[in-house]
Parts: sequence; structure tokens; C-alpha cells
Amino acid sequence: MWGMRLGSTVSHIRKGKAYSAHRAELEEMGFDFTKRLRRTYGWDVVKAALVQYKSLHGHLRIPHHFVVPTDPQWWPKLWGMRLGKTVYIIRNQGGYSAHRAELDEMGFAFRHRWDRVSAALQQYKSLYGDLLVPRKFVVPRAPQWLPELWGMRLGFTVSNIRNAGRYSAHREELDEMGFEFGGVGRHGWEKLKAALEQYKSLNGDLLVPFHFVIPEEGPWRPELWGMR
Repeated sequence: MWGMRLGSTVSHIRKGKAYSAHRAELEEMGFDFTKRLRRTYGWDVVKAALVQYKSLHGHLRIPHHFVVPTDPQWWPKLWGMRLGKTVYIIRNQGGYSAHRAELDEMGFAFRHRWDRVSAALQQYKSLYGDLLVPRKFVVPRAPQWLPELWGMRLGFTVSNIRNAGRYSAHREELDEMGFEFGGVGRHGWEKLKAALEQYKSLNGDLLVPFHFVIPEEGPWRPELWGMR
């Protein structure tokens, strides 16, 4: 069962997209069909967190995985707050919509700006030599990346550009960067060759299982992580 995407399967079960014929068995197991509730915060707390983040970083481009640290420069009441997820809810699920005017005044961007996506793509290319970003790639908290890009789900963004027509207004700029609009799974030869060589060095052959996905861990090279 190694490599089984159990979390994704469970999500599909909860949404009624899979194994609905086995509902009775799942209930006997104690499976909860209700979505896990997220912790919510009052507007005053969310506003305080946004204001403090901006005072520290100069912007509100908050990474999706950002959690308020246990740090004296933050108000103790905010420690541990999953601010990145709260921002995601505001931006994508209409959370705190009654406070839209205040969010606008703060300079909150309700959509990821193209200049941020463009900066991330260009920085990825400068580091790895192409724009074949693995779907699970998340910008790491590393000095070679701009801090405002840390935590960005760049692989997911690239997948949406390629398959869902996101940022279609910027097609010309993407073409100039060398962005490939081909189907998912296309890889430059050098990257494919490196993956095959490393697979053989680890397993002694090239009998790669059909569903094999390169794990996000050593000894695999980070630029190959998530490659199918």
C-alpha cells in the first residue's frame, strides 16, 4: 500500500465521489462523512494578525502554510494561528466577506497577482533550468527564494495554467519564458534522463512501476520530487 494516496481517496469518499456503495461498511468502521471543521477566528483576531504580518513583512502575500510563530514580536494571542489557511478561506471561499472594505484598505489582494507568479516561475527556471515544475512543488523556505514566495504552491499553479487556462491573458509572457503548454507528464530529456539514472542506481533496473511517483525525500534530487 506504500504510495497510496489515502488522503485524496478519503476526501473523495466524503464528497460522495467514490465507494458510495460501501457506505454501510464505512459507517461500521466509524468513518465520519462530515468534513473536519476548521478552527475559525473572530474578525478582530484575523484583522490583528493581518495588520501585524504587514507591519513585519511589508505586504499581505501570506504563504499558504504560514502559521504565526511563538515569537515575542507577535501578539501571544495569535501564536499558532494558521494565518495562511485563513487567508486562503478569505480569498477562495468568501470568508469574512462582510469586511471586504477593511481588507481592501489594508491592501489585501483577493487574487494571486500575476507578478508574484511570474517572479516564482522565473526564479524556478534560474535554479532548475526549465519550467517543468512538479505538481506537488511548494516553494521552500530557503535563501535562494524570495521570502514573499515561501510556501507558494507553484506546482499547483503551473498545473492550473497548463490544464485550466489560468493566467491566459499572460500567454505571451509565458511563451517568452519558455513555458510548455503540453500535457501533464512531459519532461525535458535531461530531467527524464537524470530520473532514470537515479532510479537505476537505487533499484538496479529500469522496471519502473506504472504508478511510481518520485518521493519528496532523499536521496532523490529535489528538482525530481513529485515526477511521475
